[in-house]
Formats: sequence, C-alpha cells, structure tokens
Amino acid sequence: MTEKYLPLVAEVPLFSELLEKTKDCMVSSLPLKEWKGLLSEARKASAAEKEPVREAAARAIVTACGTWQTPTNALGFCFYGAAAMAYHQAGTAETKETYDMLATKELEQILASLKQVKTAPDEQAAKLQWNC
Repeated sequence: MTEKYLPLVAEVPLFSELLEKTKDCMVSSLPLKEWKGLLSEARKASAAEKEPVREAAARAIVTACGTWQTPTNALGFCFYGAAAMAYHQAGTAETKETYDMLATKELEQILASLKQVKTAPDEQAAKLQWNC
C-alpha cells in the first residue's frame, strides 16, 4: 500500500499519519479512541476529495487501516485500490473495458500479495458474517 496508493495522495499528510498511527494502535502504543478519531478525520478527507485517483487511493488507505478492527473492510480496500490504479494508469476518460482490464490486473496483484502473507488455516479463525 505504501508503495502504490500512498504516493497518489502524498500531498495530504493525514493519510501517511493514519498508516503510522494504525501500526501504533495495533501494538497498543496509541489509545484506540485517539486512533478512531484520526480514522474518522481521514474518512471525511477521503470523501471530500474530488479528483478520482486521489479519492480512490485515499479511500483504499482509510479502508485498509480500518481492516484490523473490521476485517470485512478488506474487500472494500481491494476495490478502492483497483479503482485508484485504473484511474491513475488510464485517466478518467477511458472505456469501461479499459478500466475493467486495469482493475482486474490490480486485483490479481492484490491477490498475489495476499497469498504471499497468508498463514496456515487456524482452528480459532474469525467467523465473519458478510452482510452484503
């Protein structure tokens, strides 16, 4: 994420701060309440973004950071990340087919990345209810 999506919103330091603070919160060196406030602020900033590449990249970062508390965010991260890269590579005036092709390539890269870090099946694995 830091190599692909963060550079697309580099002019807004809030998103890199959110990534760092998420890591801090995960290891209990930042209070959850403080992190949630920053996450909320970053969500508002991503929603206010008007340029499609930056909006999708910002939403990918915010959604990914929320994944450690809400695992179902992972799916949204994938979609926002794919949209960010498709718009970044093709601009905003291409055909649906072009965006689909570019997004598919990005989703394939995300899947390959996830396969590299997957762990063995866990008997204590979380049981998720996908309400979508």
